[in-house]
Amino acid sequence: KSLATEITYDDTLEELDQDEIRMYMDLPEGVEAVVYMGSGSTAEEVGVFAAKDSEEAEDTLESVQKYLDDQQASFEDYKPEEAKRVGSSVLEQKGNYVILCVSGDSDTAMKIIEKAFQ
Repeated sequence: KSLATEITYDDTLEELDQDEIRMYMDLPEGVEAVVYMGSGSTAEEVGVFAAKDSEEAEDTLESVQKYLDDQQASFEDYKPEEAKRVGSSVLEQKGNYVILCVSGDSDTAMKIIEKAFQ
């Protein structure tokens, strides 16, 4: 929640339901996810994924990275500045958790993530 509220975004982020999340990302079965996504006019989004163990978290990290690669490619042609934002996004694995933040403020995102996992 902190990632969605403590960073200034150009877009309004809305929470997705589980079905919507799985339409965008091919996550391992059983992974719990909370994702906030913009309207599509920007690449901004936040996601936290809880896996049952570190191996499942690694699989989740790979799935989210593939999703990011696809996002970057899709923005490349019509909104190159958003493709750059995706390219500088924060994607971290912390134990059984994977955290994603696509914003214009990766430094603040990293601080929020580090604080949450102290």
